[in-house]
Amino acid sequence: MKHLLVVAALILSSLATRAELFTFYAITSNDSSGHAQFVGETQLYMDVTLLEMGQVSLVFKNDGLEDSVVTRIYFDFMPELNLGLVAINEGDGVDFKATPVNPKNLPAGRGLESIFISDLGVAANNPSPKNGINPNDNLELIMSYDDSYDIFSALGNEDLRVGLHVQSFEGGNSESFVNVIPEPGTLPLLCLGSLALRWIRIKKSRKGKKGDTFTPYLTENESTPLQWVEIKSNHTRRDMPHTRCEAAMRKGFS
Repeated sequence: MKHLLVVAALILSSLATRAELFTFYAITSNDSSGHAQFVGETQLYMDVTLLEMGQVSLVFKNDGLEDSVVTRIYFDFMPELNLGLVAINEGDGVDFKATPVNPKNLPAGRGLESIFISDLGVAANNPSPKNGINPNDNLELIMSYDDSYDIFSALGNEDLRVGLHVQSFEGGNSESFVNVIPEPGTLPLLCLGSLALRWIRIKKSRKGKKGDTFTPYLTENESTPLQWVEIKSNHTRRDMPHTRCEAAMRKGFS
């Protein structure tokens, strides 16, 4: 009997700590250059972690420097899953509410082959560009659900879909995104793309400014591990903390 209790405790412990990382893909193309879509797909993440039975933590992160603000989050799920909002835990500068969400459905969600129809949503309070999930901000939603279902399977087979409406991209564009699980090997590619994008954007931001000898590079020391450092005339101009992708790449290569 004692052995059975130990096994049961280990199983419950495993369930409680199970977690997966989800990324998002664009379903709109309001930015004809593709820049906004690329930023959203490489900068937005959702950490899903099981809590006690029947509850799950969803942490939404805008992990990067590019202009973008998550202002609304939508959930489309089969009724049997019985998904419900338990709590909203906001990072500094983030202010969200449960109702009402306007528009009620994810913009362009009805145009998908498998139509996205929102059953639940949360939105940033006005002014939404200020109170939404800006770069390096985060928001945690504690959700309840019918624990006879595997929440990760539901996210993988579209029994549960999460949609983001993201505003304030460079140029004022807005785009919609839906969750997706990266296939093995996909995340490193996304990270490499994000790394390249940051370098290009840094270079582009200084282009044409007379007298600038401006080169971004990666460095690390004891006080600032793996920072982007901008150099002008051989002097440090600005330090920029690494993104999650860059940290993961460093860990993988070390």
